Amino acid sequence: MRLEADITSKVVRAANGAVVEVLRDIRLSLSPGRLAALVGPSGCGKTTFLRCVAGLDREFRGRIALPGEARLGVVFQEPRLLPWRTVEENIRLAAPEASDAAVDQLLDALGLAGHRKHYPGELSLGLARRVGLARAFAVEPNVLLMDEPFVSLDALLAQELRLELAALLGRRPVTTLLVTHDTMEAAQLADTVYLLSARPAHVLAQIDLTSPREARSATEIIGIAEDLDRRLGGFKSHG
Repeated sequence: MRLEADITSKVVRAANGAVVEVLRDIRLSLSPGRLAALVGPSGCGKTTFLRCVAGLDREFRGRIALPGEARLGVVFQEPRLLPWRTVEENIRLAAPEASDAAVDQLLDALGLAGHRKHYPGELSLGLARRVGLARAFAVEPNVLLMDEPFVSLDALLAQELRLELAALLGRRPVTTLLVTHDTMEAAQLADTVYLLSARPAHVLAQIDLTSPREARSATEIIGIAEDLDRRLGGFKSHG
């Protein structure tokens, strides 16, 4: 079953009491095992859309259809780790049925084996984000929702984590929805890119990337990112 979202309208009430429309007529359809990236300006409503898909916000007009028996893995902008629990305990809280072997494999894959007994306060932001990834994959999701998972990291570390994510998805494909403002990130990881407008966010364009992510060269990734930037710039200039 595909992941399908059709949100005709989502409104919020601002602090001054005004009603603001955040999302309008966003339609998305994603085949099993594929990764779609939502790319748009900061504050346009990308996170709001993701929260609707996750079921964390049900106050909208429209419809969300997830694969049957959907197991959701969610990676937030902030790692949201319990500070009084160790790395391993944070992972096991999310996935209490995960086997020792599965947890060990995730810790190894994400460079966390030496940090399993550490507490979040002892971790760098990059390590904490790795724990967030491990926690999401530990539930063995068939739908993965990721909200700017590598934001605020320096370029080299963000690239390292993107490669680790791509390796995890290569071993176990998961239907994935990635929210990002980074066109390079979308060009490197996505099978399909949805370009979103400013508020109220709607789909400006859907771009299907034909080459598999593992086959994309650095030159091709840069070229895709530049094309996405041009498209976004073109929409702004005609807005």
